[in-house]
Amino acid sequence: MTQQVVSRSQRRMEKKQTLFMVSMLLVVGLVCFFLGVMVGRSGEQSLVAEEHLPIQKPLAATQGEVVESKTEESPATPATSDEMQNPQLTFYDTLAEGQQNALGSGINLPPEPIKSEPAPEPISKLPVKATESVKVVATPKPIAAPALPDTPKPVVSKPAAVASGNYIVQVAAVKQRDGADGLRDRMKKQGYAAFVEAADLGAKGVWYRVYAGPFSSRADADQAVHSLKADRISSAPLVKRR
Repeated sequence: MTQQVVSRSQRRMEKKQTLFMVSMLLVVGLVCFFLGVMVGRSGEQSLVAEEHLPIQKPLAATQGEVVESKTEESPATPATSDEMQNPQLTFYDTLAEGQQNALGSGINLPPEPIKSEPAPEPISKLPVKATESVKVVATPKPIAAPALPDTPKPVVSKPAAVASGNYIVQVAAVKQRDGADGLRDRMKKQGYAAFVEAADLGAKGVWYRVYAGPFSSRADADQAVHSLKADRISSAPLVKRR
């Protein structure tokens, strides 16, 4: 017969399985032991609590015993007429008969009287004040200020031009001939001696200069400058010597 050869790995697996089974049995046994201990302790505590509880007798029995003891102790006395009419009853007897409520319970108190509230007074009508008439005050019309007379412009005398004079006043220089002729005609209408001269400036082209004069002296030329500024013909006239 041939024998089966067991390898080392199989032996190791068998040892591990046996150790696992043994450890599981130990764990289960410990859990059962602790559960039994806990159940036993809870049972002991319940028994101890029942032993310490006082034994209570029935209420009806204790009341009967009290009544019997009182009857035995107190001698029998003849009942009077008042006692026959108003017998002395215990608290439990009065509750059974239902004659009246127990004193101090607040049930048999007399009803409180209802307080009657006074009727509200009628609201008197407030006196209506007569509306006062509002006086309308007419606002005075503004008085127009008297118109001030226009201040006359200072009249600057125009110096007389002399054909043989050595001073002239340049009023303007324009590119167009028509513009220069128009300014000359305007100056003549206002009493100035005016003329136009063409000036060739090379690269800048031909310009047309408008002059006033000529005048015999520099003083007459300066007077002409002030007159041209006053008449707003030119803002910066230039005095030249011929």
